[in-house]
Amino acid sequence: MHPRESIIAKKTARIMRAARKRRGLTQSEIAKLLQTSQANISKLENAMLIPSAPECFEFCDVMKIPAESLRTGTLDARLQATVRSEPHEGGFRLPKRYIDSRGTSVRAVMPLLTRAEKTLGDQRLNAALESMGLDPDVTVELSNVLNANFCMDLARLLIKEGAIENGDLTSLDPHYIQPICHGSLHQDYAGLQVPEELMKKWYSNIPFYCSNFEYRMEEQTADNMTLSVKACDHMKAFPYTGDPVLGDFMCRYFKQKLGTFPTYNGAPKAKVESLACMHKGDDRCIYKVTLPAAPAA
Repeated sequence: MHPRESIIAKKTARIMRAARKRRGLTQSEIAKLLQTSQANISKLENAMLIPSAPECFEFCDVMKIPAESLRTGTLDARLQATVRSEPHEGGFRLPKRYIDSRGTSVRAVMPLLTRAEKTLGDQRLNAALESMGLDPDVTVELSNVLNANFCMDLARLLIKEGAIENGDLTSLDPHYIQPICHGSLHQDYAGLQVPEELMKKWYSNIPFYCSNFEYRMEEQTADNMTLSVKACDHMKAFPYTGDPVLGDFMCRYFKQKLGTFPTYNGAPKAKVESLACMHKGDDRCIYKVTLPAAPAA
């Protein structure tokens, strides 16, 4: 199989597996719906075959997913990240460590996941997720929700493997603005050239990323915005401010994203100043963001 074909086969396989598992179907059951054999479905799900165009459209029609998913390799139900503690998520059984007080969507940690895939490769990343007790396909659906333990374990993995430097998160900058990391929300951001408008839209979409924190816009002008972030009560169960390896990683991860996100459509980075920080004992983090000028037409 040609390298380009191999990439297409892997993306298609991920979607077929995740979509099937989300519906709680076996390979034999989906084969019956598609009027093919279980052996053929197995080959498709293991990236040994590439489905024909008619097969792709038929699969998407039967599974009620957009055909675009086969190109991006992700699914997006565009659901808000509400806090929950059921043992299953999107058809996947979760390990005990990641069940309780889940409030972080896969969408929110996609910059970490895409960074891990780029530096470790998909096989090593999948092996790492499996060692955490997760089916790697749970990360295909951007609206699936995991808890803060997963976020911290993933960050530790990247630091351990040298994929990111704990003291310098600039390696994540390209990933913050990848359309694949935002799924269907990309359409909300595309074309918003004025940083103020872009950041307003992102702020309104925060519930689709995370419900672990209370976000409040304290002040906003055409040139500046001041945003406060306060942990919700359920976050008391997670040692996100006292971890000996991560330190204030979560605060810096969010600060880095605030500075980088204005570059989504070509503007320069924003200047972000921390006015308060939960890691330093404050009851919330407060960020003052100086927005850049819009890119030249």
